Amino acid sequence: MRIISLVPSHTETLFYLDLGEQVVGVTEHCDFPPEAEQKERVGDFGKPDLVKIAALRPDLVVAGGSVHRAPVEELRQNGIEVFDFQPDSVNSLLDGMEALLRIAPSTSGAARVDALRERKQRLEEHGRENARRLRLAFLVGESAMYVPGPANWQYDAFSLCGTAPLPAVGDALFIRVDWADIQAFDPEVILACGRSGQEQPRRRCPGCTVENRPCVRDIALIRENPALGSVAAVQSDGVYPVACHRFCRPGPRLFDGMEWLTALIRDP
Repeated sequence: MRIISLVPSHTETLFYLDLGEQVVGVTEHCDFPPEAEQKERVGDFGKPDLVKIAALRPDLVVAGGSVHRAPVEELRQNGIEVFDFQPDSVNSLLDGMEALLRIAPSTSGAARVDALRERKQRLEEHGRENARRLRLAFLVGESAMYVPGPANWQYDAFSLCGTAPLPAVGDALFIRVDWADIQAFDPEVILACGRSGQEQPRRRCPGCTVENRPCVRDIALIRENPALGSVAAVQSDGVYPVACHRFCRPGPRLFDGMEWLTALIRDP
């Protein structure tokens, strides 16, 4: 089977499920695992090139939900099979992997999903052991700041690890917040896109035009923010930078991020 992935996390999933040899095309943003770098490029994550996709004669295109609504419709009109998948929870991520394997089986794929389910179960057990859920804020963005909402896999992952994300109602993917909202919530742990001062800045992603990229923000700017001086996470040195792959890609490495967070809150 000839497979094209339009989403970096789906590319990681395909390789994790031992389907990497069947992948013939990926986007410019698909940079993991290293083997993905050798695949043909079919445009950006947000703007796939349908001409290049058609030229690779795929049997299956793996797309990412709402961001690919228009290209998915056109691909299907042209007779190309599309697996369109956008998880909203850890369970739906695992269910999606199993659904993908029903379309593109592999010899070891099912066992690898089972291994992730076992890791999830252990994480849930650790989460239930927490006598009290630590309040957690995961800050996304810079000029406009957001935290994950209840419809986001990140919100579910943080809850599963035994923390309490900023509460919200409805089915929003992200909730816009300001520093006053964070101060009122008084998180005991703050995770933020960024880096410590000693780390080298992340390279700019293809097509990125953001002037103040949150992925290269020095986390000290949050620790030193005067609006957060009374916040528990700042007072207890509980502010941590988070690399993009830990929680921003719903794929196999999400479980690495969850295990990292679980260890962090158990042994801060």
